[in-house]
Amino acid sequence: MSRCRYPAIRRKFAYIGAGWVAGLLLFIGMGEWAAVCMPAALAAACAVHVVRAKSVTKYSTAARYMILVSFSALAGALFFMGYVRLNYLPLTDLEGQRVTVEGTVTDCAALSNGRTRVTVSGSINGRRAKAIVYTRGEYPRGERVRAEFMAKLPENTPDFAAEDHYRSLGIYLTGSGNVEETGSRNDIVYAAGALRERALDGIYDRCGGEEGAFLAAMLCSDKSQLGTETRNAVYRAGIGHIFAVSGTHIVMLIMFLRPLLERLILSVKLRNIVMGAAAVMFAVFAGGSLPVVRACIMVGISLAAPLFGRESDSANSLGLAAFAVTLMNPFSVTGVSFWLSFTAAAAFGVLSPAMTDGRTEQPMMKHIVSCVCGNALTMPIVAVSFEEISLISAVSNILLIPLCSVCLCLALIFTVSGGLLTPVILAADAIAGGVIKLCRLATASPYSYARTDSAALFVFWGVTVSALFVSCALMKK
Repeated sequence: MSRCRYPAIRRKFAYIGAGWVAGLLLFIGMGEWAAVCMPAALAAACAVHVVRAKSVTKYSTAARYMILVSFSALAGALFFMGYVRLNYLPLTDLEGQRVTVEGTVTDCAALSNGRTRVTVSGSINGRRAKAIVYTRGEYPRGERVRAEFMAKLPENTPDFAAEDHYRSLGIYLTGSGNVEETGSRNDIVYAAGALRERALDGIYDRCGGEEGAFLAAMLCSDKSQLGTETRNAVYRAGIGHIFAVSGTHIVMLIMFLRPLLERLILSVKLRNIVMGAAAVMFAVFAGGSLPVVRACIMVGISLAAPLFGRESDSANSLGLAAFAVTLMNPFSVTGVSFWLSFTAAAAFGVLSPAMTDGRTEQPMMKHIVSCVCGNALTMPIVAVSFEEISLISAVSNILLIPLCSVCLCLALIFTVSGGLLTPVILAADAIAGGVIKLCRLATASPYSYARTDSAALFVFWGVTVSALFVSCALMKK
């Protein structure tokens, strides 16, 4: 019986996810024919090389991996092509027409003059769609509604790239109209929305103005009450990512539930199922933003792995998460939240462990390397997407993120208790006040941040990347 010449491909899902995203980007950047022909030609060339190789070499092995990536890129490009033709274009062709969307309210924000902005996720003419309807009246999350409005495409302006932003969220139509409740609701979304409102009301009632707004923004990305001065100080300090509900929040929730469930449930598999369900519920509670969905998928894969006798792997989980997120909306690859979320996850879950495993077991050193890795990978994205960038983020993350984690953990405990544990949220209020003061103190100097058009930014990025490799060299045994 003959044996296979080549060993099995490791981390298949990581390469599949990378190829899939590459195919989506090729479709956006180069058009449909180039996006189809380039991966197909690359796969064919690599296949010829593998077939003609007389022995296993590093080049023939690399060609096998490239075949997997190329086919995944081809599949991504074809999927995007079909999505645009069958879903996106038919919806955008409705501009200027009176349309009706039936679905579930996922967000309702108050505007001026008694108007509200209602986001409805449902269907339009039988196609899955999300739309923003400007109307009057408040509609709780989870309520099923029927909204009739004059369809309009979001437009980019010098102040706000509305079309790009909403398209990355899967929202292609907006307009003013009437919203009517259908008399039913999505119980899961409704319960999560009610818990969210109760938690926010409890935080605002018991905490100081800026501290309460800081905790609300950190807990569920509600930055509506956050003052401009505090917002600028937090972002210039480089810890603004705590306002994007993501992996940190899911990990804190799991850390809170695990010891409790270990006392109540003996079965490891059942515990993992309960924690996975709790993570999904929290994703709904937080509004289902892309970072929390990505984190929820990765944590779900990690919890599900023991159920099937497998070991979880961060790179594979990241690839699967990228595939799942873009399968729901391929335009998400155009959003800055996609790139910040996935590059940060790659830095903390893939790059940092690769640099520290076998070199150091010191938690503080691992934390420092993780912060430097995160800054090195995300800095170019932040520089392209925003007007300012923090120059002290590596240090502030090392010092302030542990305090923010304590705040977040306390806020989660307060939320899970239904807003009953007042001493817990008061302790979070005191810590949040200290974090805000430290951020303002750290950013009082104009040298703590730089505009993205500054040449000094490239020097700083070079120093950060150099520090990353120097740290790796110093830790090497």
